[in-house]
Amino acid sequence: MKITEIRITPKTRQPRDLLYSEHSSRSRSIHILFHDQSIEQYRFLLRAYREIVSSYLSPTAISVPETFLGSTLQRLETIFQDEGLILEDLYGMGFWLLLQNQNRFYLLTTEEGRAHVRHKGTFHCLKSIDIEGIERLGIPDTRTQQELFPQRLQDAFALWRITAAGDAEFETLMGCSDSHLEAVTDVISDARAEGTRSTRELSLESLLQKVLYLRFEDLPARGRIFESKGSPAMHLSASFGRVHSAALLTISAIIVIAGFIWVGRHLKESTPEVTKSAEQTIPRAASMESPQQLSPVQSEAVSVNEQQPVLDVRLALAWKNTLKKPVTSSPAVEGDRVFYGCRDGKLYAVDRNTGKLLWRYTAAGGIGASPAVSGDRVVCADYTGAVFALDTESGKRLWLRKLPGRIVSSPRISGERIVIGCYDGFARCLSLRDGTVLWKTPTKGRIWGSAAVTEERLFISSYDGHLYAVSPGTGAVQWAYNVGGEVMSSPTVSGRAVVTGGPDGRIHAVDRENGKLLWVFRTGGAVKSSLVADGGRVFVGSHDGNLYCVDSGNGTLLWKFKTGGYVMAKPRIDGNRILFGSYDRVFYCLEAETGTLVDSFTAGGKIYSSPATFGKHVFFGTNSGEFICLVITDEEISS
Repeated sequence: MKITEIRITPKTRQPRDLLYSEHSSRSRSIHILFHDQSIEQYRFLLRAYREIVSSYLSPTAISVPETFLGSTLQRLETIFQDEGLILEDLYGMGFWLLLQNQNRFYLLTTEEGRAHVRHKGTFHCLKSIDIEGIERLGIPDTRTQQELFPQRLQDAFALWRITAAGDAEFETLMGCSDSHLEAVTDVISDARAEGTRSTRELSLESLLQKVLYLRFEDLPARGRIFESKGSPAMHLSASFGRVHSAALLTISAIIVIAGFIWVGRHLKESTPEVTKSAEQTIPRAASMESPQQLSPVQSEAVSVNEQQPVLDVRLALAWKNTLKKPVTSSPAVEGDRVFYGCRDGKLYAVDRNTGKLLWRYTAAGGIGASPAVSGDRVVCADYTGAVFALDTESGKRLWLRKLPGRIVSSPRISGERIVIGCYDGFARCLSLRDGTVLWKTPTKGRIWGSAAVTEERLFISSYDGHLYAVSPGTGAVQWAYNVGGEVMSSPTVSGRAVVTGGPDGRIHAVDRENGKLLWVFRTGGAVKSSLVADGGRVFVGSHDGNLYCVDSGNGTLLWKFKTGGYVMAKPRIDGNRILFGSYDRVFYCLEAETGTLVDSFTAGGKIYSSPATFGKHVFFGTNSGEFICLVITDEEISS
């Protein structure tokens, strides 16, 4: 059997990629490719790399592939817990582990991993292809106390089993996005035409991350070597196979990657410190595509407007706080104070103009929810399920209410009531005065997003795939609309429509009175960003890296803007500009009317936190532990 391996790398940017391939027998092999985009991911993947390499020095050490992969996932779960991570830390992370046995292949990858296989001469995304010989295997949950482990690493992974027909060749791409597929396949075709050696390293100008291409030729007939005889599901309780301690290959691999260990230098003290140094801004241009006419009910993302900006906007660093843990909480501004939570378990109040610490409150767990302010109190929640109200001036706790489930959903205040979702599947209404639970409404899945509030109804999305309209007074469900899949997106209301996003990339607008579908718009990736509406338009980010502006009346695309990473943050409308961050570590300022880029600011980490504004200042956090204040200057450009 012949294995052709081509590593296609970026010409201009070299991210930290961990790559390991082994071909130690004619019929078996292993191939590993990791990509990271953050400090948290790098620590996780570095430990994962060591675990996998040390436990698998030769394909002969494996008895059953499902057993090995299940045990690998258990080890990853341990690392996940040891590092104190949550699933959003792994967004954007690349993980591909390919095992080959005879003419059968097992691929363990993240749910959003970009893996392609060639079928009838064309590469297809593994998640979208449906042909004989390609099967997604189940990953059963062996835990009995779900509430103790609400964040399951296995929720982020998928396992595929692929059987090549007869002795036909098998080709796969690991780490290639759809946007780079054509360029990558052109490079592969050229390399093969030249007579590719068994291993080759090539570079590509437009590529953002390394891609691993593997071609297996003259596959041996299916044998009985470590064939699974039981259920095709992964057995997570299975023990690890034989581990060799004296491993020159393992030692060499770890030594090679040890040079990347620079994480410690980036971890600062937990107390916020203010820096005044200016940071470089790198403008990004929006991409251009040809517009098309589409049906309002099945609108496609097709066009971008590229024009000269009407505003001359400049983003400059005013101050920055640096902490040890990610700031995924979105800030709230009230008067001269800014409030934000951190995954270090503290809620901070800082001076709006200087970033100086005024007070901090230590919660029982990390804070991912965003604080909400009403009068003299600020309300927030932590990962242990505690909802608390603090005095805005002193930080003194006024009350605390412990709920029976993890809380990521941000509280929404309506008058004297607080609405919040919980991982136990219930939406609850609490008294703003003392935290008393006034009512609770069950769903059949955890609640991640936050409620959209109107006088007549509250709109709440759930992991059970539904958008619910409930009565603000009693919590009674008035209607439920099936979005499909695990809905993380927080809905928004625009006119007669309530709009939310789905994991399949679709944006659904339904009638707020009766829950009937008005229109559907399709993006190119999962929609996990919260939506915002303004002036008959809906703005939303997607995992395809775009920020979309859609007409809220009929679902037609007005414009879209391309970034270099997932758009998870809720955009902020600030007059005639729109502000938002991306997982490419860049904070953008666009014209709201046209989507034209007017300026950008490069932060030190991925941006999940949604911005808040006050006057000429904008505030947001990053996943690398920064809390940033930018000052905005703008003036009309003379014609």
